[in-house]
Amino acid sequence: MFCFILGKTPKLSIAEIHSLFPKIELVQASESFLIVKNLEENILREKFHQIWWTLKIIKIIKNIKDKWAFLRESVLYIQNKELDWKVNFWVSSYWNKINNFTTGLEIKKIYKKEGTSNLRMVNKDPENLNSAVIKKEKLDQNELELNFINTSQRCYFGITILSQDIDEYSRRDFEKFRDMNIWMLPPKLAQIMINLAWDWNVYDPFCWLWTVLIEALNSWIKNVYWSDISPEMVEKTRRNVETGLIFLQDASRIWETNKIKLNETGLNIVTEWYLWQVFSQRNISLDLIKEERLNLIKIYKWFFEWLQKASFKWNIVISFPFWEMRWTYIYFEEIYDLLKIKKIKIHKLLPEACEFKETKLWSLLYKRDNQTVGREIFKLSLN
Repeated sequence: MFCFILGKTPKLSIAEIHSLFPKIELVQASESFLIVKNLEENILREKFHQIWWTLKIIKIIKNIKDKWAFLRESVLYIQNKELDWKVNFWVSSYWNKINNFTTGLEIKKIYKKEGTSNLRMVNKDPENLNSAVIKKEKLDQNELELNFINTSQRCYFGITILSQDIDEYSRRDFEKFRDMNIWMLPPKLAQIMINLAWDWNVYDPFCWLWTVLIEALNSWIKNVYWSDISPEMVEKTRRNVETGLIFLQDASRIWETNKIKLNETGLNIVTEWYLWQVFSQRNISLDLIKEERLNLIKIYKWFFEWLQKASFKWNIVISFPFWEMRWTYIYFEEIYDLLKIKKIKIHKLLPEACEFKETKLWSLLYKRDNQTVGREIFKLSLN
């Protein structure tokens, strides 16, 4: 079994994991972790670089009864590794937490009686380690972060085998060209959207700041296509991205393109449309939101009509906006009506056994705390 330590939006994390590993069996889920079985470790290691909203992965070594069993298993585990003289390690705990620091001291005390190496805890703070510290201390490579998972159902002893490469994420987020007047899709969310539509080909017809394009290329997608109606954005993309097919195209007349075959096997569309303006709590109003919705629905009406005209038959993973005003969410209801009128199929994103649920329309929501506009993620296909 494996335990995925989830990011800040657990529903999106679980949806991503379920899409990448559709054969897994869910054991237990919470706001902070997901425990699964029926997953091969080699496949997990192979695909981990694609998982952007999982902070780390713990390999569960043994079911245990309590904290005392955790202490015993931790000492036995370290002894069996036959380590060098100086050994760095740490204790992390989940659900019903323990004091990580004092528990580490207890492990050191027990081990000192019969161990041949010197144990060193990498932290004095009793909290769980973040990915940056795990990477710095090589605890995932050496498999020496010891995890006590004490759920409402049972306890586990496990070791961290993989952790998020926070430096790589920062590089991909901040080193590319930025234009703050353009609504930018976060790289992590773009990666999740790609994973929800996982296949060998990805096309983004509303690219703007080319985040989907870059993340698809970083995921080793076989064929990546990008287009936009703006000659300026096409030119900027060609300067910043070395590979992938980049071309000028009006998405409202997408069926006319001769650059790609829209019904090429597994050509999934992953995209979101540019929002007309940047909202804040100072300038947002119901009238401005209504104007935004009316502008956007025209684009999407054309877009879906032309996709149907082209008999497009693959997945469409797409983000639609919603707005927060005076602590109330205002949704893009016109798009709901359009999906219903066009008889567009909405796919379920979470596994059936998951206790968490999507919205009534099977979408998932993403919004940062300091932002006025959020994103509603759908996985669609044309009937």
